Amino acid sequence: MPRSKARGALLDLGMMQAAGRGTPADANSAAVNVLRASLAGFEEARGVFEKIIRPAIPAESWPSIFDRVKWPHLIFMMGPLAEGHLDLIRQSQENDDGSEDPE
Repeated sequence: MPRSKARGALLDLGMMQAAGRGTPADANSAAVNVLRASLAGFEEARGVFEKIIRPAIPAESWPSIFDRVKWPHLIFMMGPLAEGHLDLIRQSQENDDGSEDPE
């Protein structure tokens, strides 16, 4: 499966899970799949994630969602560049105190 089709399939699956079309509605699984597509560089997924998925997920759900977004799934689409990306995202979220100060 070409990379673009894999990313599009993840976005489609995530949107189906978010809406409960053909599958039970599951916001966390939707977030996992749309985030995977977004991290793999699929621009449309990035927009869907920011506008639809992210606002619908409570803050306490994100640690379990990030645990489900495993880099081996992304490596299929991104190659070796994927390794370590999720750790950096998780670390930046853990260190974010909500201030605008970059320190």
